[in-house]
Amino acid sequence: MSTEPYVLALWAMNVSKFPAHDIVAEWIDLDEPIDAKAGKLWTRRQLAIPDLWPNKAMMDLIRFDMTNRERLRINIFINTRSSGSTTQIRAVKAAGKLLIATKHQAGNGTEDRSVHPDFPGWDPANPDAVFA
Repeated sequence: MSTEPYVLALWAMNVSKFPAHDIVAEWIDLDEPIDAKAGKLWTRRQLAIPDLWPNKAMMDLIRFDMTNRERLRINIFINTRSSGSTTQIRAVKAAGKLLIATKHQAGNGTEDRSVHPDFPGWDPANPDAVFA
């Protein structure tokens, strides 16, 4: 969710009919400089949520101020007691607002995307190009 012109706020929502327990999430910023030969890989930032009940949300878990950056590319890895998922988020500044693309892959094999139609590089014939 973009609540301010260049701020992206991430929420956690439980849209299932069952509670989620022992949620652990790690995220990496793909734009962080790395040097694999020197052993410097992406910083794995963590957060933990004890419980998230059905149809509930935790707001503003992670906030990205993009005032001084043109884009954001992050991957989030989420694990609970019973499943896991991966969410890829891409955001770019354009015309005074953020354009956002998300791809979520659940452990049960389901996958969904949400891509702003003006997102740079968006091609419905090749929907994964934005997340490469």
